[in-house]
Amino acid sequence: MNIINELTIRHLKQNKRRTLVTILGVIISVAMVTAVATISVSFMELLQRQTIASDGEWHVLYQDVTKEQLEAVKNDEVTKALVISRDRGYALLEEGQNRNKPYLFIKEYNAQGFEQFPIELSQGRLPKANNEVVISEEIAENAKVDYEIGDRLILDIGKRFNKDSVQELFQRAPLQLENGKRTETLKGSLTKSYTVVGIIKRPTWEPTWAPGYTIISYIDERMIGANETVNASVIVARM
Repeated sequence: MNIINELTIRHLKQNKRRTLVTILGVIISVAMVTAVATISVSFMELLQRQTIASDGEWHVLYQDVTKEQLEAVKNDEVTKALVISRDRGYALLEEGQNRNKPYLFIKEYNAQGFEQFPIELSQGRLPKANNEVVISEEIAENAKVDYEIGDRLILDIGKRFNKDSVQELFQRAPLQLENGKRTETLKGSLTKSYTVVGIIKRPTWEPTWAPGYTIISYIDERMIGANETVNASVIVARM
């Protein structure tokens, strides 16, 4: 081993230029590998922050779960926090001036949902009961319909279906029109009374082509019926 070391040192001394180039090459290679790793980690963190800002902070989404299933998810040892949400449906916006956006879209969150999802309050407060709502400021700015805090809304809420009444349409599906006339229908009407308690900025998850202006109400886990379903967004605890 000593002979190998002596030969190596001798060759390094005899070929100083090659030795210097080799050392510089190693330094540059290590620096490049470190830089690529740092950039990758930073880019992933940036994407995570952007996703949280636009779609909320959650790890796993369970759709259409029953009250019994919801209890199982809630009691799971890996569940750190639980967001309960539900798309209640659509109601016609009376006197709305945007023909491509004729609805109010009613969404519901529990208290945890108001913390985990990007809901930016402009005026008033967030809902604390299932008969309270916050409304998007786009209703006044875009639809030219003025609601104020304290106003009472009585809405006939239904689900959107295409003209054949076969396919249900959701918020990411634009308004169905043929020759300028609306061909979709609202079905399964449910009449609800709400009091406006606040005004929010247009949620980032509402596409510009969405047919409904978002209004958000409160969902109480204790009031969920045995035959009703909700969505459960889970924040997972680190193991």
